[in-house]
Amino acid sequence: MFKEETIEALLFEEESTTIDFKSEQYRFENEDDKTKSELLKDILAFTNSWRRTDAYILIGVRDVQGGQGEVIGVNSHIDDAKLQQFVNSKTQKAIIFSYVAAKYKGKDIGIIQIPKQERPIYLLKDYGKVQKNTVYIRRGSSTEIATPVEVARMGVDDSRVESGDPRLDVRFYQSSHDRIIGQDLELNSNIITITDAIPDYRMTARTGMGISVDLTLPTINKDYWRDWVHYASFSMSVNPVELAITNTDTISANSPCLELIIDDPERSLILYDSTEEPKEPSTDIMTKIGSLRREESIYRIEYKESGYWKLTADIEHVHPKRTVPVPDRIFMGSKTTKKYLIKVTVFASNITKPHEGFLGLSIKANPILLLWSDFYKSVLKRS
Repeated sequence: MFKEETIEALLFEEESTTIDFKSEQYRFENEDDKTKSELLKDILAFTNSWRRTDAYILIGVRDVQGGQGEVIGVNSHIDDAKLQQFVNSKTQKAIIFSYVAAKYKGKDIGIIQIPKQERPIYLLKDYGKVQKNTVYIRRGSSTEIATPVEVARMGVDDSRVESGDPRLDVRFYQSSHDRIIGQDLELNSNIITITDAIPDYRMTARTGMGISVDLTLPTINKDYWRDWVHYASFSMSVNPVELAITNTDTISANSPCLELIIDDPERSLILYDSTEEPKEPSTDIMTKIGSLRREESIYRIEYKESGYWKLTADIEHVHPKRTVPVPDRIFMGSKTTKKYLIKVTVFASNITKPHEGFLGLSIKANPILLLWSDFYKSVLKRS
């Protein structure tokens, strides 16, 4: 039973991921699926929401912006046992919640209390307005569908145990503006394909008679045009991607190792480390040879036969309350339009349990088919 002082404290809260006000009782008894699904959807959304405390739906209370909720009251209550059976017969696992009939200053109100619990929870079959295999979430004062990254992070968030270890957070980063982008990134990938043969590069000179002759010098780079196609294709198909690690705790993370796992059974992801970024092509073969000498990347990239990419990188210490950019970048694109889920694991010598998280990468692929002559006019002539 809720005490009046507890209810009064809830009435002063704003609608959020932990509280909602309903001026009228939910239509439940003898109603159709579409109508009853409104209540089901609200319970699912609060169950899956990101919060640290219990969530409450106060029924018979009108929301007042910037003030205390106005208690209107209800004429009837929903039977808790019937509601429990209704909800938990449709979800893939039981939701812990309760419906309580309460009074506040002589007026009847209903309170649905939903403690923080394991997520995600969703329906196994469509019901009314609620779709199967869809994770609904409370975002602010509205109900939305959770993103794949949010769904993946729910299990990690719920299983995390306070152990005294430093807490590390990996996000996309932009060094040019020294800012954290977030856990989601969108990129464009222009995939150039030359549909005919690319000729050898030839250097010519004019004689005094106005006749052009080929110069067959040993230093001429015959692959100059092909190098240009590779250079332009690389520049247009991939984007530099940077990451940063934030230590939100008061304990240093000693010699952390970053591991990224990206499922890609079709091998549609285009992935290079910084040493594979080509230099602008040169007609001089000696310049081309010299451009191949690069410093090693801190990223180690492997494609596994079971259909995923594995990237690892060793980082220096991450001091408390500091954000450290990973001192290298990777280049990423995609042959097809696709959303990639990146599983992030951070190991460190003083962490008892590796920290796990997820990043979302959405890449829009734009295929471009060109004849060599069109490529020469549109790309090389502008270079």
